[in-house]
This record gives sequence, C-alpha cells and structure tokens, in this order.
Amino acid sequence: MSRIRIFQVLVAAAIVCYVVWFLLPYWPGYLTDAERQLMDYSGYGATLPVEHPLYYGGWFTVWIIAALGLMFFQNWARHLYLALSLLGLALAPFSGFVVQLPLDSLFTGANVLLDGAVLAMAYLSPLADSFKKTSRN
Repeated sequence: MSRIRIFQVLVAAAIVCYVVWFLLPYWPGYLTDAERQLMDYSGYGATLPVEHPLYYGGWFTVWIIAALGLMFFQNWARHLYLALSLLGLALAPFSGFVVQLPLDSLFTGANVLLDGAVLAMAYLSPLADSFKKTSRN
C-alpha cells in the first residue's frame, strides 16, 4: 500500500471516529436516564460555551472541512488541522468538567491517536512534499 493510500485511510478513519463520537449521544437508547443526568454535568464550570450548539457544531464543521481538505492534499487543510488540534488542547482547561461514557472515551482516544498519525505524516514524512506541490498549482 502506498504512503498516499495509508495517509488517506488514516484520515478517513479519523473522520469516522470523530463523526461517531460526535453523534453517539444522539443515538436512540445510547444513554439511560441516569447517564443522561450525569452527562448534564459535562461542561460544568466552563468559561467557554462548550454546550452551545454553535460552539460544538462550529468545531465539528471546521474539523470535517479540514479533514476533507487533507484527503485531497490541500496545504491549507494541514495547517488548519494542526491549528484545530493545538487550539483544542489549549482550550481544554476552559471547558469545565468532562463526563464521558466508556464508548465515548474509546472514540476520543482513537481519534487523538489518529490525529497524531495524520499530522506526523502530513508534516514529517516524505508525503509532506505532496502538499507543497498541490498548493503551487
């Protein structure tokens, strides 16, 4: 399998993990009433509006755009993907308590690992030159 195909598979896997993680709370029957009450504490004490639909919906939309741009080796997409990763890390202390079910944690962990692999390939591998060539055309 070529480096390009491996990279695209990693990006696709990251997209799937992120979309599944984002949509899990909306899956019918995923949360019991007790779990739903516990989930209400997620974001407690936050200085950012993490529970507002525009906030998390905006992050979701921009992240998907960046990931899709990576699939097509757009140079702006790898910079946006990196910026979102760093910004998410920097804003985490301002997001309040995090309450996650085990399945949520599984997808969160997998997504973080995939993001690291994607960024490493996009910046530190010979594949990085593919982005520069695409952006010049």
